[in-house]
Amino acid sequence: MDAATAALSTALLENTIVVFMLILTRLGGLIIVAPGFGASSAPIRIRALLSIAIAAVITPLHIPSLSLEVHNLIHLAALLAREASIGLIMGSVVLIMFSSLQVTGQVVGQMSGMQMAGAYDAATDNTVSVFAKLLDLVSMAVFLLIGGHRALMSALLDTFKHLPPGLSKHAPGGAQLLQQTLSQSFEVGLRAAAPIMMSVLLAVIVTGLISRTLPQLNILAIGFGINILVLLGSLLFSIGAITWLFQAQISIAIERAVDFFAESANGLSP
Repeated sequence: MDAATAALSTALLENTIVVFMLILTRLGGLIIVAPGFGASSAPIRIRALLSIAIAAVITPLHIPSLSLEVHNLIHLAALLAREASIGLIMGSVVLIMFSSLQVTGQVVGQMSGMQMAGAYDAATDNTVSVFAKLLDLVSMAVFLLIGGHRALMSALLDTFKHLPPGLSKHAPGGAQLLQQTLSQSFEVGLRAAAPIMMSVLLAVIVTGLISRTLPQLNILAIGFGINILVLLGSLLFSIGAITWLFQAQISIAIERAVDFFAESANGLSP
């Protein structure tokens, strides 16, 4: 009787450890990539502690309903890779959407002639346009204010309902989901930049007409200043619309990711 009890306890302990590792891997994939959680400026120990803490809370909810058998290390590695792919896909969807306003900033900086004015971006460890950095900070503020970090974590937790740890299926449509999100992100970036681009373009046309009418003016001296004034003014008036556009589109992207994993669980083609 004691031997049977010890064997049962050992099996339960092994099952708990495996379930915890699988949950931790899925959460870690999201927290490493997703903005707001996986910023490279945040210490890796903080991100690891956050993943472990959330996994420790979730694991007891799945232990009674899961009994996983791991045959060897290769089988365990395959399970961990599958779990990591779910978290990475979910985090990459949001990360790609954040790049939309960076595209807007790069386009605006290129058209305004201020591309040389750069700022350091800790997330990419690179120098980006000041407008790209500004809109990146705006998008992060909007994301946190609308509770996007909570919605993203809730979306990942919903995947445990559709795809339990260790029982998730291979989702071949993950690349298609990321491709759709990338297309959506590029569209959002151009839509956000369109009003500013049109304003700067009109300013350039008007400046050109003035130079033709009054050739004695040093248009190179005043043209750059006019472009900057028009750029800052149009950015001031359109930044509210840009934030509303970003808010709506990132919600759509997260919902699409949730639907994708729900359809994957039902064996449907996403």
